[in-house]
Amino acid sequence: MVKPQYKGRSTINTSSSSSNPDRPKGAGGSNMRDRATIKRLNMYRQKQRCNNRGKVIKPLQYQSTVAPGTVARVEPNIKWFVNTRVIKQSSLQKFQDEMDKVRKDPYRVVMRKSKLPMSLLQDRVKSHVSAVGDPNPRPRPFPFL
Repeated sequence: MVKPQYKGRSTINTSSSSSNPDRPKGAGGSNMRDRATIKRLNMYRQKQRCNNRGKVIKPLQYQSTVAPGTVARVEPNIKWFVNTRVIKQSSLQKFQDEMDKVRKDPYRVVMRKSKLPMSLLQDRVKSHVSAVGDPNPRPRPFPFL
């Protein structure tokens, strides 16, 4: 006995819709949405299914639930700390002293730019008055009795 062939839908969708990642290359050419963009746009289009009491029957694809009482924690990633730079206090002080000497001498010029931010060069300490306010008491209106 011969096994009948499968007559259902094939796995590749033949429609030319812009939301179909397997669509044939048409007039768009290389300027067509890729598979990742189509998945992202379909994710935005989703709606969660709720019953008449408002309880979620089918959650969204990108949402996950955590059991109550568990502490949610994000795993640290080395990519977060790649662009940070650390400098020792002694080397910063030395650099500040050298830059002060160069700044005071009109015949010396700094040619090589440092990777340090220039805001580290000035020791700007915010005064208490500018941060908090004038310590003098404010005049109060005279109460009329």
